[in-house]
Amino acid sequence: MKKEGFDFDAFKREAAGRLKKGESLLGKDGVFTPLLKEFLEEALSGELDAHLEGAEEANRRNGKVGKRLKTSLGNVELDTPRDRNGTFEPEIVPKRQRTLGVDLDRQILALYARGASLGDISDHLSGYFKYTKEIRRIIYTTNTIEGFHRQLRSVTKSKGAFTSEDALLKLLFLAQENITAKWKRPVHNWNQTLSQLSIIFGERLRLGL
Repeated sequence: MKKEGFDFDAFKREAAGRLKKGESLLGKDGVFTPLLKEFLEEALSGELDAHLEGAEEANRRNGKVGKRLKTSLGNVELDTPRDRNGTFEPEIVPKRQRTLGVDLDRQILALYARGASLGDISDHLSGYFKYTKEIRRIIYTTNTIEGFHRQLRSVTKSKGAFTSEDALLKLLFLAQENITAKWKRPVHNWNQTLSQLSIIFGERLRLGL
Protein backbone atom coordinates (compact mmCIF):
# COMPACT_ATOMS: atom_id res chain seq x y z
CA MET A 1 0.00 0.00 0.00
CA LYS A 2 1.29 3.42 -0.95
CA LYS A 3 2.15 5.66 1.95
CA GLU A 4 -0.15 8.66 2.28
CA GLY A 5 1.45 12.07 1.79
CA PHE A 6 2.52 14.12 4.76
CA ASP A 7 -0.24 16.58 5.72
CA PHE A 8 1.62 19.84 6.32
CA ASP A 9 -1.52 21.78 7.24
CA ALA A 10 -2.44 19.22 9.89
CA PHE A 11 1.15 19.26 11.14
CA LYS A 12 1.12 23.05 11.46
CA ARG A 13 -2.12 22.99 13.46
CA GLU A 14 -0.87 20.25 15.76
CA ALA A 15 2.54 21.90 16.20
CA ALA A 16 0.94 25.25 17.09
CA GLY A 17 -1.30 23.60 19.67
CA ARG A 18 1.53 21.66 21.26
CA LEU A 19 3.76 24.74 21.38
CA LYS A 20 1.04 26.68 23.18
CA LYS A 21 0.97 23.91 25.78
CA GLY A 22 4.70 24.33 26.31
CA GLU A 23 5.66 20.92 24.92
CA SER A 24 9.23 20.27 23.85
CA LEU A 25 10.32 21.03 20.29
CA LEU A 26 12.96 18.34 20.35
CA GLY A 27 13.53 14.68 21.18
CA LYS A 28 11.60 11.51 20.39
CA ASP A 29 8.18 13.07 21.04
CA GLY A 30 9.14 16.64 20.14
CA VAL A 31 6.93 18.91 18.06
CA PHE A 32 9.28 18.98 15.07
CA THR A 33 10.31 15.32 15.15
CA PRO A 34 7.53 14.13 12.76
CA LEU A 35 8.66 16.65 10.12
CA LEU A 36 12.28 15.55 10.28
CA LYS A 37 11.28 11.87 10.27
CA GLU A 38 9.00 12.40 7.25
CA PHE A 39 11.64 14.18 5.21
CA LEU A 40 14.36 11.64 5.94
CA GLU A 41 12.12 8.66 5.16
CA GLU A 42 10.91 10.25 1.92
CA ALA A 43 14.49 11.03 0.93
CA LEU A 44 15.58 7.45 1.66
CA SER A 45 12.66 6.11 -0.36
CA GLY A 46 13.56 8.36 -3.28
CA GLU A 47 17.18 7.24 -3.14
CA LEU A 48 16.09 3.59 -3.24
CA ASP A 49 13.79 4.24 -6.21
CA ALA A 50 16.70 5.79 -8.11
CA HIS A 51 18.94 2.86 -7.16
CA LEU A 52 16.42 0.29 -8.37
CA GLU A 53 15.84 2.13 -11.66
CA GLY A 54 19.55 2.16 -12.42
CA ALA A 55 20.27 -1.41 -11.30
CA GLU A 56 21.84 -3.72 -13.89
CA GLU A 57 20.52 -6.84 -12.17
CA ALA A 58 16.94 -7.61 -11.16
CA ASN A 59 16.22 -6.07 -7.80
CA ARG A 60 13.26 -4.83 -5.77
CA ARG A 61 12.21 -3.41 -2.44
CA ASN A 62 12.46 -5.73 0.53
CA GLY A 63 10.61 -4.10 3.40
CA LYS A 64 12.01 -1.73 6.00
CA VAL A 65 14.13 -1.87 9.11
CA GLY A 66 13.92 0.35 12.17
CA LYS A 67 16.82 2.63 13.03
CA ARG A 68 17.34 5.14 15.81
CA LEU A 69 19.12 8.22 14.50
CA LYS A 70 20.80 10.74 16.77
CA THR A 71 20.40 14.35 15.65
CA SER A 72 21.16 17.71 17.22
CA LEU A 73 17.41 17.94 17.91
CA GLY A 74 17.20 14.58 19.69
CA ASN A 75 16.67 10.97 18.66
CA VAL A 76 14.47 10.12 15.65
CA GLU A 77 13.07 6.65 14.96
CA LEU A 78 13.35 5.93 11.21
CA ASP A 79 11.91 3.17 9.04
CA THR A 80 14.67 2.74 6.48
CA PRO A 81 13.88 0.90 3.21
CA ARG A 82 15.89 -2.13 2.03
CA ASP A 83 16.42 -3.82 -1.30
CA ARG A 84 16.44 -7.55 -1.94
CA ASN A 85 20.02 -7.69 -3.27
CA GLY A 86 21.47 -5.61 -0.45
CA THR A 87 23.25 -3.26 -2.87
CA PHE A 88 21.46 -0.07 -1.83
CA GLU A 89 23.83 2.43 -0.20
CA PRO A 90 21.87 5.51 0.91
CA GLU A 91 23.64 8.85 1.11
CA ILE A 92 21.48 11.00 3.35
CA VAL A 93 21.67 8.42 6.16
CA PRO A 94 24.36 5.86 5.25
CA LYS A 95 24.24 2.28 6.50
CA ARG A 96 25.55 1.81 10.04
CA GLN A 97 25.49 5.58 10.58
CA ARG A 98 23.61 6.50 13.72
CA THR A 99 24.17 10.26 13.70
CA LEU A 100 22.73 12.71 11.19
CA GLY A 101 25.61 14.64 9.71
CA VAL A 102 26.43 18.29 9.08
CA ASP A 103 23.42 19.94 10.72
CA LEU A 104 21.02 18.60 8.09
CA ASP A 105 18.25 18.53 10.68
CA ARG A 106 18.62 22.25 11.34
CA GLN A 107 18.75 23.04 7.62
CA ILE A 108 15.54 21.11 7.05
CA LEU A 109 13.69 22.85 9.88
CA ALA A 110 15.03 26.26 8.88
CA LEU A 111 13.70 25.76 5.35
CA TYR A 112 10.34 24.63 6.70
CA ALA A 113 10.16 27.68 8.96
CA ARG A 114 10.53 29.86 5.85
CA GLY A 115 7.48 28.19 4.31
CA ALA A 116 9.19 25.61 2.08
CA SER A 117 7.24 22.50 1.14
CA LEU A 118 8.64 18.97 1.35
CA GLY A 119 9.44 19.14 -2.37
CA ASP A 120 11.12 22.54 -2.01
CA ILE A 121 13.26 21.24 0.83
CA SER A 122 14.29 18.19 -1.21
CA ASP A 123 15.25 20.39 -4.17
CA HIS A 124 17.20 22.79 -1.98
CA LEU A 125 19.21 20.06 -0.28
CA SER A 126 19.78 17.98 -3.41
CA GLY A 127 22.96 19.94 -4.13
CA TYR A 128 24.36 18.74 -0.83
CA PHE A 129 25.14 15.35 -2.33
CA LYS A 130 26.85 16.66 -5.48
CA TYR A 131 30.06 16.75 -3.49
CA THR A 132 32.25 14.13 -1.85
CA LYS A 133 32.05 13.61 1.90
CA GLU A 134 35.25 15.61 2.47
CA ILE A 135 33.98 18.60 0.48
CA ARG A 136 30.59 18.45 2.17
CA ARG A 137 32.31 18.63 5.54
CA ILE A 138 34.25 21.76 4.54
CA ILE A 139 31.29 23.54 2.94
CA TYR A 140 28.54 22.73 5.41
CA THR A 141 30.16 22.20 8.80
CA THR A 142 29.95 25.37 10.89
CA ASN A 143 31.62 24.14 14.09
CA THR A 144 34.89 25.95 13.39
CA ILE A 145 33.19 29.27 12.69
CA GLU A 146 30.89 28.93 15.70
CA GLY A 147 33.91 28.19 17.89
CA PHE A 148 35.73 31.22 16.47
CA HIS A 149 32.77 33.50 17.22
CA ARG A 150 32.45 32.08 20.71
CA GLN A 151 36.08 32.93 21.47
CA LEU A 152 35.67 36.47 20.15
CA ARG A 153 32.60 36.99 22.33
CA SER A 154 34.53 35.72 25.32
CA VAL A 155 37.30 38.26 24.74
CA THR A 156 34.96 41.24 24.32
CA LYS A 157 32.82 40.32 27.34
CA SER A 158 35.84 40.30 29.64
CA LYS A 159 36.90 43.85 28.63
CA GLY A 160 33.76 45.74 29.51
CA ALA A 161 33.24 49.11 27.76
CA PHE A 162 35.44 50.34 24.90
CA THR A 163 36.60 53.95 24.46
CA SER A 164 36.03 53.86 20.70
CA GLU A 165 35.16 51.60 17.78
CA ASP A 166 38.83 51.52 16.81
CA ALA A 167 39.71 50.13 20.23
CA LEU A 168 37.21 47.31 19.73
CA LEU A 169 38.51 46.55 16.23
CA LYS A 170 42.11 46.42 17.47
CA LEU A 171 41.14 44.00 20.22
CA LEU A 172 39.25 41.78 17.74
CA PHE A 173 42.21 41.81 15.36
CA LEU A 174 44.65 40.70 18.06
CA ALA A 175 42.18 38.08 19.29
CA GLN A 176 41.75 36.57 15.82
CA GLU A 177 45.53 36.51 15.38
CA ASN A 178 45.88 34.50 18.60
CA ILE A 179 42.97 32.20 17.74
CA THR A 180 44.04 31.38 14.18
CA ALA A 181 47.64 30.82 15.25
CA LYS A 182 46.40 27.67 17.01
CA TRP A 183 44.81 26.25 13.84
CA LYS A 184 47.51 23.67 13.17
CA ARG A 185 45.40 20.58 12.54
CA PRO A 186 45.45 19.67 8.82
CA VAL A 187 42.27 18.85 6.91
CA HIS A 188 41.93 15.10 6.32
CA ASN A 189 42.85 14.14 2.73
CA TRP A 190 43.42 17.82 1.97
CA ASN A 191 45.45 17.33 -1.23
CA GLN A 192 42.79 15.11 -2.75
CA THR A 193 40.02 17.44 -1.58
CA LEU A 194 41.84 20.46 -3.00
CA SER A 195 42.10 18.73 -6.38
CA GLN A 196 38.37 18.02 -6.33
CA LEU A 197 37.59 21.63 -5.39
CA SER A 198 39.78 22.84 -8.26
CA ILE A 199 37.85 20.70 -10.73
CA ILE A 200 34.42 21.73 -9.44
CA PHE A 201 34.98 25.43 -8.81
CA GLY A 202 37.79 26.17 -11.27
CA GLU A 203 38.83 29.82 -11.34
CA ARG A 204 36.58 30.60 -8.35
CA LEU A 205 39.07 28.82 -6.11
CA ARG A 206 41.66 31.23 -4.77
CA LEU A 207 44.22 29.98 -2.28
CA GLY A 208 47.44 31.67 -1.33
CA LEU A 209 49.52 28.49 -1.54
